[in-house]
Amino acid sequence: MTDDELGRLSPLSASATKVRRPHPRQAEFLALHCEEALYGGAAGGGKTEALLMWLAQGIEVPGYSAIFFRRTYAQLSKSNDSPLTKAFDLFRPLGGKYKASEYRWNFPSGASIEFGHLQHELSIMDYQGPAYHRIAFDELTQFSEAQYTYLFSRMRKRTDFPIKMGVRAASNPGGPGHGWVRQRFITRDAELAVQSLGAYQASPPGLIFWPAPDRAFVPARVADNPSLDIEDYVGRLRTQLSPVLRQRLLNGDWSVVEDAAIKLEWLRYYDMRGDYLQPMNADGKVIDAVDCRTCSRFATVDTAGTSKQKADEKKGKPASWSVCQIWEYWPKAQYLFLRHVWRDRVAWDGLKSAVRHVLAEWRPTRVLIENAHHGPPLAGELSGFHTELVSPVPRGARGEEGKPGKLERATELLNMLEQGRVFLPRYNNSWLPELEYEWLTWTGLDDETSDQVDAAAYAARHNAAIPCWGGVIRLDHDPRIGFGMGNYRGGSWGLGWGWG
Repeated sequence: MTDDELGRLSPLSASATKVRRPHPRQAEFLALHCEEALYGGAAGGGKTEALLMWLAQGIEVPGYSAIFFRRTYAQLSKSNDSPLTKAFDLFRPLGGKYKASEYRWNFPSGASIEFGHLQHELSIMDYQGPAYHRIAFDELTQFSEAQYTYLFSRMRKRTDFPIKMGVRAASNPGGPGHGWVRQRFITRDAELAVQSLGAYQASPPGLIFWPAPDRAFVPARVADNPSLDIEDYVGRLRTQLSPVLRQRLLNGDWSVVEDAAIKLEWLRYYDMRGDYLQPMNADGKVIDAVDCRTCSRFATVDTAGTSKQKADEKKGKPASWSVCQIWEYWPKAQYLFLRHVWRDRVAWDGLKSAVRHVLAEWRPTRVLIENAHHGPPLAGELSGFHTELVSPVPRGARGEEGKPGKLERATELLNMLEQGRVFLPRYNNSWLPELEYEWLTWTGLDDETSDQVDAAAYAARHNAAIPCWGGVIRLDHDPRIGFGMGNYRGGSWGLGWGWG
C-alpha cells in the first residue's frame, strides 16, 4: 500500500498519522466502524500499538474521553515495551501531557486517555461513575467476560458527538479467558483460515471475520508487522515454547484448548427423523435408528443458588446457573441423547416456575435433582413427577487433600463421552453453543462454571449399566418397570437386576 492508501484506510487524526503510520493490518483494524472488535492472535502483530492508535483517533475532539485497560498495573508499566512506554512514544509528540497521579494523558483539545487495571473481579466497581467514548482491553483473555461486558455500560455520548464510540480488544490465545473470548469472537472459518497460513505468511488483505453483525475479528501475525525481525522472532518461538503455546503464539491458533477435560473429538451428534433419533459417529455417519418410544426419558436439575455459591459470587467468583436438562436413555446400547436444556440465573420463584414448565412440556418419567439448598423444596413443589434427590458428589469421589473433586464426580460422564455414547442435537436449537462452550473449556478447576457439566454428570451416573449374565444390573429407577431396578435415595443404593 502507498502512504495515501494507508491514510485513507486509517481515520487517525492527521497529526497522529505523522507520528506513527499504521502498517496495513493495523490500518484495516483502525478502519472498522463496528461496536466491538478483536485484533491479534499470534504474538508480534502490533496489538498494543493498534489499540493506542485507535484511542488516538479522538484526541482533537474537545471532551473526548477514552480508557486503556490491562489486568494489573504491573502489566501496564513494567519493561521498556509496556503500554505506558508505547503511549509516551505516540502521545507525547501529539501534544499530550501525562498526569501520573491519575494515569491519564491530557491533550490540548481537552481530550483525555486514561489507563486503568482490573486486578480483582470486582474492580469494575471502581468505574461505576465515569463515562467513556472508547474503551480498549489489551490481552483480553486475562479478563473475565463479566468485566468485559460490564464496561460497555460506561460508554455514553451526546447525539451530535463526532467520534464513533466502541470497544476494541487485542489478545493472544490462551489465558484464563481463552474460552469465552474464543466463543465471542472466533468463528470456525477464522480458525481454519489462520491454520492455513504459515508462520512467515502475512495475512491476506481483507481477512476479517464477523461472528455478529456489529462484532469483528481481525487476525494479525508476526509476518504482518514489518518492524519486527521476523526470522529471529519466529526462530525463538519455535525453539523455546511448548507445542500448545507455540501453536497459540506463533500461529494465533484459537482452536487449541490446553487441559480441557472434555475433548472436541469426543462429541457426537444426532439427527431427528419423526420419532426416531439417528446417532452419528465421529465422521458424521448415521450408525443407528432409535425409536424414542423405546427410550427412558428423564430430567436432571442443577439448582444452583447454594449459600456457598452466593458467597463466592460476592467475592467475585463466576456466577452459578440453574440448569434443567432433558435426556433420553436407550438401554440397548447404553446411549444418552440430550434433547433440551433450560439455563438461567433466577431466584427461587423463577426456578420452580421454569423447571415445572420444562417438565410439563417434556413429561419425563424421572426427575433427578441436586440435593443441595433448593433441591429438597423444589422436589416438594413438583407434584405429579417422580423426583429423586441426588448427591452432587458420588460416594468415594475425592480430589486433592481428600476433598470431593469435580473431575471425580464427572467420571461416568467423561467415560461415556470418550466411548461415544453421549449424543447432542445437530440442528434446530439455541442452547447448544453455550453447552459446547462450557464442556470444551472445562478443566475441573474450582473457579470455572460447571453447571451444565454437573447436570450431565447426574445423567451419566444414574444411568450407568453393567453387563451381567446376558442382562444388566441397572443403577437407576424406571417407574414403567415395576421390579428388578435400583433406586438411589438419600445416599444409599438399592440394587436389582432385569433381563436386557
